Amino acid sequence: MRKYLSYLSVVCAALMLMSILPITAGAASAPATSTPDLVAPVGPPVAAPAAPTQPVAPVAAAAAAPVWNTYQETNFNITYVGAWNKAVSSASSGGAVWLTSAKGATATFTFTGVGVEWVGIKAATYGSASVSLDGASAIAVNMNATSTSYQQALFHKEGLTNKAHTLKITVTSAKPKLACVDAFKVQGIAGIPDPKPIPATASGNGWTAYEETATQVMYAGVWSNTKASACSGGAVKLASKSGAAFQIRFKGDGIEWDGIRASTYGKARVTLDTVNQGTINLATNKTYYKQALFNKTGLSSGIVHTLTITVTSPSSRLVCLDRFVIHNGSPVVFSPAATATNGWKLYQETSSYIYYSNGWGKATSGSCSGGAVRLTSQKNAFFQVVFKGDAIEWDGILAKTYGSAVVVLDGVTQKTVTMTTSLSTQYQRALFHREGLNPNALHTLRVVVSSTAPKLVCVDNLMIRGTIGWTSGNATLDAQVRTIQSQLGSTGDVLLKSFNYVKTYPYIRTPDIPHGDYSVPYALSMLQKHGGNCYRFAALFCVLARAYGYNATVISGTVPRIGGGWAPHGWVEITQNGKVYVCDPDLSKNYPRLNLFMVTYSQAPLTYRK
Repeated sequence: MRKYLSYLSVVCAALMLMSILPITAGAASAPATSTPDLVAPVGPPVAAPAAPTQPVAPVAAAAAAPVWNTYQETNFNITYVGAWNKAVSSASSGGAVWLTSAKGATATFTFTGVGVEWVGIKAATYGSASVSLDGASAIAVNMNATSTSYQQALFHKEGLTNKAHTLKITVTSAKPKLACVDAFKVQGIAGIPDPKPIPATASGNGWTAYEETATQVMYAGVWSNTKASACSGGAVKLASKSGAAFQIRFKGDGIEWDGIRASTYGKARVTLDTVNQGTINLATNKTYYKQALFNKTGLSSGIVHTLTITVTSPSSRLVCLDRFVIHNGSPVVFSPAATATNGWKLYQETSSYIYYSNGWGKATSGSCSGGAVRLTSQKNAFFQVVFKGDAIEWDGILAKTYGSAVVVLDGVTQKTVTMTTSLSTQYQRALFHREGLNPNALHTLRVVVSSTAPKLVCVDNLMIRGTIGWTSGNATLDAQVRTIQSQLGSTGDVLLKSFNYVKTYPYIRTPDIPHGDYSVPYALSMLQKHGGNCYRFAALFCVLARAYGYNATVISGTVPRIGGGWAPHGWVEITQNGKVYVCDPDLSKNYPRLNLFMVTYSQAPLTYRK
């Protein structure tokens, strides 16, 4: 009986004690101290003293039961905006918090699940914040308390629909009051469910894999070699600093970048042929190896493509290259050693067949083909070349100080080439490459500078699969044209030089009136007789213009006669940038005050009838 009474008295005492102390279901009360330990303003990391031992009564954070997952303040699904800093706090979850005293600073957390909780600190030095869930009306949260409490449930919500949600914390108090993120707890998972893994494309069926160590891959910034047995070749190239980049040039109709997705990974921007393809988010909850991070097919197989990957995430996040895979092609570095074979011929920038406008200078560079380049920073400066063959390539430099140029092939604009790169300076690069041309036709490549000073554009060399230079089909005429060109040179306004050269010939009256393309026989007659009529003046200027790469046509028409009526006459049309210009060396010789060089028909001082 005494034992029973004694037992009963113990039970009654326990029940009385329970009626006095508050009980929090599913959670254990957190310890507290009478003196806050996180009172430093936002700035460098702050060391917090060891956890206090004096018990406190505030509502504590939910325990990480099997259905609740804890995500520390460093989780990649948290986006901080404003002045947030890390502070060491041994009493906090994970031993640290993210801390701010900036009013308006925000922390946004994405998750998928049915419940969420924001875990932080309450103390006398702490202020207030508002919490909005999925854009709903904000709820005010007061973190100010007379005593310090750690791992507190500052916001708790259950009963959500099991889908992706966004929780946004906005600091409403002002400095020096503090706010922090210790952790988030989710009845589900942080972020959104991982996207379906996309395994790297296997070699075969036209796909060929190249490891991260391939010599054709160019790296900028800090990249480290890291062993990874789960990756292709047992290793990857790894970067963690924003702005680091790698680049690969290739020929083929498809390209794929393979690498890793994991919780410690960040983001990278993909650029293909100077076109932004978007930013790839590599962060996932689980780790996935040998993933196809970017894949593009349906490309033109006849040109050289450039794929550039640039790290855009903060320095704490990783980006890697495991390998790349090319479809129906291979990586390329168009340097002389690589292409001066199989019908390709190299022509240095000094070739007399390459014609430069005013504004080009010379610069030596031991890293370039032949040890030098032609260089300009003058907008609208150009170079051009005439060739016969099925392929051509313009090689030059990529650098931060370089600009852009428009490439025109046979009168058709092909593309704007951007030579600016965030990578380190790259020499002997294929700036423009085109194959599949008519091998039996004459072609003209014209490159016009589109950037402005101080941005540069250069010519290192040209590669041609065929022969360089214009040909009329008449060896005697071709030889004499080359002699004239050697006198006129290959720089400056060679078209005007040619026009003035033809005017030095004497006029010889003859009654013949040709029709059609009379350029070759009449030009040859002009050179052999050292003079001729208007048609021969036009013919010689026409073949010189063609030899320099201009689209020139001889015309047989009429002009007003001084005594009235119309007189038969020959002149030249130059077609450039979609416009037709008149060049009349004969009448310009006889009437030097008239502007008859590169004027449109509407600008001409007399009427021309074709």
